[in-house]
Amino acid sequence: MLIVGEKINTSLKGVEEAVANRDVGFIQELAKKQVEHGADIIDVNVVGTRIHTEVEDMRWMVKVIQEVVDVPLSIDSPNFKAIEAGLEEHKGKAMGNSITAEKERMEQVLPLVQRFHSKDSCFSDG
Repeated sequence: MLIVGEKINTSLKGVEEAVANRDVGFIQELAKKQVEHGADIIDVNVVGTRIHTEVEDMRWMVKVIQEVVDVPLSIDSPNFKAIEAGLEEHKGKAMGNSITAEKERMEQVLPLVQRFHSKDSCFSDG
């Protein structure tokens, strides 16, 4: 069984403010606590109220989280540009969250799967 930590999401209390203020300590502490409590993968989701800065936020989040934990990150976004930014920044094996079977989404995301396959990234489908 794999456990996915879901606490790094800008829709959750304190996270959006921490991302907006680039509060490295807050985000890193959330990541460390999830791993300490058994998370095998950390989900990184910066969508919601930060849709206009999601690409930059995703890149920043992946970087600061990987400074303190050594587990794969799940790059979670409906924005394929944010997924791409997260995968570009991610070191090692990453997991994409789910994608819908809508034709446009598949045409946007599947090329990313192919492109980052050499980094041992994997995507779930949902």
